[in-house]
Amino acid sequence: RNEPLKKERPKWKSDYPMTDGQLRSKRDEFWDTAPAFEGRKEIWDALKAAAYAIECNDHELAQAIVDGASITLPHGKHNSVKWCFTTCS
Repeated sequence: RNEPLKKERPKWKSDYPMTDGQLRSKRDEFWDTAPAFEGRKEIWDALKAAAYAIECNDHELAQAIVDGASITLPHGKHNSVKWCFTTCS
């Protein structure tokens, strides 16, 4: 059984000030390039959708996305989309 996601929005900080537009651009760049480094694109797409759901405070949808994609959350205090992995069947 999967551990539930934390019901809190992740906190983010930068070493230098960023506008909302710059932050959105960095996020888009991350999601566009992440599948090229490791992992399956459909899992990255699911993580992106879950992260967006959390950003919109829809934790139930985020949990459903994570569960439906068989993304495993480790036990302990780090139950967020930042600390997850998949298992292939």
